Amino acid sequence: MSPRAPSGFEFAHRTRIVLGAGVWTQACAEAQSIGSKLLLVTGASSLSRLGLEQALSDEARRLGLTFSHFSVPREPDVELADRAAAQARASGAQGVLAIGGGSSLDVAKAAAALATNPGSARDYLEGLQRPPLPLVAPALPVVCVPTTAGTGSEVTKNSVLQVADLQVKRSMRSDLLFPRAAFIDPTLSGKAPLNVRAGTGFDALTHLVEAFCSKNSSLVSDALAREGIPRAVRALRALAANVAGTAQACPAYCPPRWS
Repeated sequence: MSPRAPSGFEFAHRTRIVLGAGVWTQACAEAQSIGSKLLLVTGASSLSRLGLEQALSDEARRLGLTFSHFSVPREPDVELADRAAAQARASGAQGVLAIGGGSSLDVAKAAAALATNPGSARDYLEGLQRPPLPLVAPALPVVCVPTTAGTGSEVTKNSVLQVADLQVKRSMRSDLLFPRAAFIDPTLSGKAPLNVRAGTGFDALTHLVEAFCSKNSSLVSDALAREGIPRAVRALRALAANVAGTAQACPAYCPPRWS
């Protein structure tokens, strides 16, 4: 059990979550409900590695979507967020479609906020020399398709960015940063390289353990952690067994009775 349960708590979530094999294809239709001009934020090679380029192009053509593509080639930082925001403004983007790992999603969320609020991402980061500016104007709506498991950026209200000159990571945090929708497709995360699947799997497990042990835990977070920790452990064991050649590949979503 958690060390201490608070006498009361608040639970609110603003992101629509759709989970299942093949659901990534629904993301374009969700984005279309925002507008026809979208900033598309992806990893440097995620679309080609996952074989999504042609399918995404076909779906965009069918729905009448125009993408302004921004690629995230490294860990998310202030420069990338500022550049992505400038591209969103210049292209007249009405929303953001993010497909990739945590780096892509963090840049996409920051860019969506900076596209409608003045200044640099640095102005809104916590823990720097001065208090962060608050985001005032609503961010552009963001639709997320995560291709890895672990960071949870697709459902959080913060964007974690590196500040290169200070060699630190800091968060931009606001209720305005919650994505509009997240389409979580295990057929995408299951195609990630082995080291990415293992690393992000342990990342997810770590988040679950931290939440369960936190003094600020609640009935909701405890329930999710109790369910999530065994699932994460089973999935990581199956992944390790597959590496040793003694089991089939483990999907990102493991049924409860796996052993």
